[in-house]
Amino acid sequence: MGRGIVTAVAEVFPGVADFICHFHFLRDLGKDLLLDEYTALQKRLRKLNVRSLLRQKAKYLEQKINPTSQALDEIKASLESGKWQATSLEHIPLITTYALIHWVFD
Repeated sequence: MGRGIVTAVAEVFPGVADFICHFHFLRDLGKDLLLDEYTALQKRLRKLNVRSLLRQKAKYLEQKINPTSQALDEIKASLESGKWQATSLEHIPLITTYALIHWVFD
């Protein structure tokens, strides 16, 4: 937390334990430690046009996977149950790649 808020909290809530949000603490720590590297990585990815290339690959995979296929339903049921039930393995590399692309976007 910034000095101003720390001072204000100590003044308004004297003697009360002061906790900060773990999410915000880590986010701010990450900015302090990795901002330069993160910015350089962003610039490099923009220069290489990675986002649009990944979007194109995702669209291609969507067509290849065919969301209406029974194999996708079998894989989803297997993941939800925790037991492998799918009979077709052919779509797994495509689905994995598609999921990783969307993970990168997130």
